[in-house]
Amino acid sequence: MANPSSRILIVVSDQKTMRMIGQTSLKKAGYEVLFCNTIDDALEQAVPFLPHIVILDHDLPGLSGRDLMVALHAAAIKSPVVEMMTDDDASNIVQSYRMGARDVLLKPYTVGALVDIVG
Repeated sequence: MANPSSRILIVVSDQKTMRMIGQTSLKKAGYEVLFCNTIDDALEQAVPFLPHIVILDHDLPGLSGRDLMVALHAAAIKSPVVEMMTDDDASNIVQSYRMGARDVLLKPYTVGALVDIVG
């Protein structure tokens, strides 16, 4: 069970699916979940929200998830990052880890896999 004050920032382009997962699984596990669908919104919300973990989509509108990782680091937000991607190319996965991702979750993924990575 999560610490009741644990916060998850989820930044995805397909917010409807992740909102459903967040409400049915992550919130029930005790996490406070904030959803954003753009990098600008995520940066604006992350500073006051102070997430314990950031789950982000590699393919975001405008910029990539890696761009968001750089921006979060520049804003002194040191939260661990889990990057979700459809590409199972080893070089992309390695690049995500080099950019600071704590983990990479390949789509399609199960709700259980997401909860395990967060927990």
